[in-house]
Amino acid sequence: MRRDATPAERPLWSAVRTHGLAGPYFRRQPILDGFIVDGCCVRARIVVEIDGAHHAEQSAADDHHDQAIERYGFRVLRFSNDDAS
Repeated sequence: MRRDATPAERPLWSAVRTHGLAGPYFRRQPILDGFIVDGCCVRARIVVEIDGAHHAEQSAADDHHDQAIERYGFRVLRFSNDDAS
């Protein structure tokens, strides 16, 4: 877990905090099924992952992670650092 958001995550979490996205509450870095996710909204059942370049090399691990989270009824949305910033 990181205390501070990465440079790519900062704009997203700033927008969520500032605008509140019309109500849904997003938690930063909660643990779901033993995985630390970048963020999630429990009410909307959405997990947000913002991935650095190293994720291109670990797509099998990411697929396993996504499947484990999706078993709990969450939808995993993955964005690259470039998309998020």
